[in-house]
Amino acid sequence: MVYMVKNSEMKDFHKEVLRGEADGDEDYVLIFSKDAKLFDFGSGFGITADHYAKENHVTAIEPCSDMVEMRNRDYLYNQIVGDIKQLKKLPDNFFDLVICHNVLEYAQERIEILKELCRVLKPGGRMSIAKHNHVGRILQKVVFENNVDEAISTLDGNPLEVMN
Repeated sequence: MVYMVKNSEMKDFHKEVLRGEADGDEDYVLIFSKDAKLFDFGSGFGITADHYAKENHVTAIEPCSDMVEMRNRDYLYNQIVGDIKQLKKLPDNFFDLVICHNVLEYAQERIEILKELCRVLKPGGRMSIAKHNHVGRILQKVVFENNVDEAISTLDGNPLEVMN
């Protein structure tokens, strides 16, 4: 499930998600069926790709071979070591969902990457683009550190302690 929330409502919504209180309102939740074709560009350690591969067909591209070697592999997905050159080889209008998280802020060819991501996305498909930000650091507390209390405390305005 992918939550879609207006920026003005992000703080309160993340508290609801962390506490398990998100209501699944149609305005905020995008549900896609099983067996969807997903693409994760800049897949890193494969956390997102592996999660979605449980019930979908996932293709992922990551330029760092060391990260690919250490990636999550609980479920089968197509992992490619590469960059925009490999992205350009993928078919047009192919993926139901394109994910590009924490990539564009490091890339020099941002416009070219965005054009390619749009090219491989099916008409009517969904794209999720994210970059490192305050909310991302809060989610890090939950996902990587399993520290829901500190994440909620940070959303309430308390200082964020950075993971070493």
